[in-house]
Formats: sequence, C-alpha cells, structure tokens
Amino acid sequence: MNIQSLVSRNLKTFTLSILVSSLFFSSCQKSNNSENDNAINFKTIDPIESIILSFKSKMDNVRQATDIKSGDEVINKDSAIWYLEAAINYTYDEINNDNWEIFWDTLNYFVQIENESLNLDQLTIIYDEFTSNLLEEDEYLYLADLYIVEDGNKSSEIEIKMISGKGLQSPPTNSSIYCGPIGPEDYWTFTGTQIDVFSGTIYDFPSLVMGICAGPNQNLEMNRGSTDEFSRRLNLDVQNNFCITRQITFGTYFTDIETFYVTPTADSESPQVFWIDDDSGLMINTNDPIPGDEVVDFLIFYRELSEEDLENGGDCLSPDEMNFYAFEGLPQLIENIRPENKEYLKSWISSNFITQDQMVDIPYFHEMGIVYGVRHAGTSE
Repeated sequence: MNIQSLVSRNLKTFTLSILVSSLFFSSCQKSNNSENDNAINFKTIDPIESIILSFKSKMDNVRQATDIKSGDEVINKDSAIWYLEAAINYTYDEINNDNWEIFWDTLNYFVQIENESLNLDQLTIIYDEFTSNLLEEDEYLYLADLYIVEDGNKSSEIEIKMISGKGLQSPPTNSSIYCGPIGPEDYWTFTGTQIDVFSGTIYDFPSLVMGICAGPNQNLEMNRGSTDEFSRRLNLDVQNNFCITRQITFGTYFTDIETFYVTPTADSESPQVFWIDDDSGLMINTNDPIPGDEVVDFLIFYRELSEEDLENGGDCLSPDEMNFYAFEGLPQLIENIRPENKEYLKSWISSNFITQDQMVDIPYFHEMGIVYGVRHAGTSE
C-alpha cells in the first residue's frame, strides 16, 4: 500500500448510539436455521456482540436465500466497513495465539458504491471471498483492518490489511527464547528482516549484513538484526527475561481496528502517518541527555551517516541504544500515538535507508506499523 492510498483513507468511527439505532439491525432474533437448533439469546450478551451476530445472521440469510430481498438491504459505506471488519475479527482472530513471526498483507476487493452505500449482497461476497482463502495452513489471523480506498468515482476498493502470525502457536511459558535486556557486549546491526512497512512485502537482500556487529560476540546471530529483537519484545510479553504468550482473556474480541505508520522520512498529509518533521512532535525523545548528537534523539532509530561514519560502525547500535529503543523509546512511541479508548495490539518494524545522487549524509532509520483496537468481552462464541 502506498502513501497515496493512505491519504485517501476514511477513518472508521462508529458509536454505540448509531449501532443500537440502526434500522439494518432492527431485528434482534436470529432467523431459524435447520442446521442450527440452538438459537442465540441476544438479550444475554453485550450490545456490540449482539450486533455482530445479527450481521452474521443476515449474511446467512443471503447465502441460504431465505429472504430474497435481504441482499438488497442498503448500508452506509462507513457502517458497512465497520460491520464487515467486526465480523471477520470476531469470527477468525486468534490474537491469543502469539507466534514468533508476524506477517501482514493487503487484499483488495473492487466494489460499486451507489449513493455512498453498499448492499448486503456485496458485503457477503467480500466476506466469503476473504475467509475462503484466509491464511496458509500454519498461519493464524491476529487482526484485520478494513477501509475504503476511493478513486473519485463509483468504482472503489475495499482494502483489507491482514495481520497474521506464523510458526510456533502458543509458545510455552518455559520457552528458552530470551526477551530480557540486551547484553552489555551485544552491538546489533541496524538492519533486520526487510519488510515494506505499508504493504507487508518481504524483500530478500542476500548481501544484507545482519547480526551482532561488534564486541566479543561479533558475527553471531547473522540471520537476525536489531529490528527482529525489537519486534520480539514489542509483541510478546516478558516473564523472568523470557518470551511468553501475551495474555489476552480468552473470548475477547476487538473492533474499530486502526493502523498507524511511523516512517521518519515520509511527508504525508495522512493522519495515519507520522514522520520526524511533522507537527506532532510525538517521535522526539524529550529525555535525550545530549539532543542533536544523533544518539537516541528520537524514540525510533534515525541517524544520518557518511561513508566515514559507516566505516566506523555508525550503523551498529550499542547495547545502551538497543535497550533504550526496546524498553523505553518504542513503547513510549506506541503510547504517544495510541488513540483514546483503544489499546495497543500488534506492531511490526523494519529498517530502511535513502540514497540520492551527491548525498553526503545518508539517512538510516527504522519504520513501524502499529495496530490498535477496542476490546470487548465475548460471551456466546
């Protein structure tokens, strides 16, 4: 996904009063289904869950053609996106099942928007197409973030950013994966797994130098870099210095998913993108003991380096820098950006640099995608 797509993004806002008063969900009783003899009592569950289940029931009616006209029901496009996103996350998210690796991808579905609205037929088709090819066999959906990318006419796209995990599901509490403070002799390359922070595309650079870049442990861990160390600590809880599954109460689900991007060199008008020279000041390390020395000036790694700087290891992060970003800078940045009434859920981080002709000092930096949402306590599923 490029910056242009982000600029045109519509933020999802949906209040409980709109939800409860929506004529689309005026019926609070699930339709009869011969394959499901256990009717859901909507009065016993929370209002948000009731609305999600009602929407899923409406889609069942469309699939089974129990009400030919049901697919023609029209929904405001912003509300439609909320319903679709909430249903996908309610049904398929496995955010309790943390994995060592996090992936994300963008899926696009073209739709015709008439009078700023979508109908139930359209939403059911998108839901079914998305879920029928959801994930690979050993991959688990964490969250899906949906929004509309409009091109100025009736032909638009519903874009789904899918955040997923892969690898070991539900790691044991006695896991040997270390997530404590960085060792005093461990200097890490600024690099790591190379990922496009917006689209999720993974790049393969065989010549990319990773691992520990100085000290007695130099040339160890050559398949990892600083960003991998940060990602592990930001997405898994730490207990006695070892990674454990992040504890999220079983049965909870999340709505109003929102993704923000931190890329220091960007210049975007999108409220979803933060960069060093924006007006927010949210990336600045206000506790930096020596401002302007290019050592932890910001809450995320950013440094301008000449060829001489690189020869002297300027792209190698010291243990103090690593510990600052892992346990102070990046967590503070996540909190600075966090929307009110939403909680931090997942993030990903990658390294990048910019080269231009006749550029003396080259910016080396890290980029992030950060996902937030509203937590609910489910009761029926």
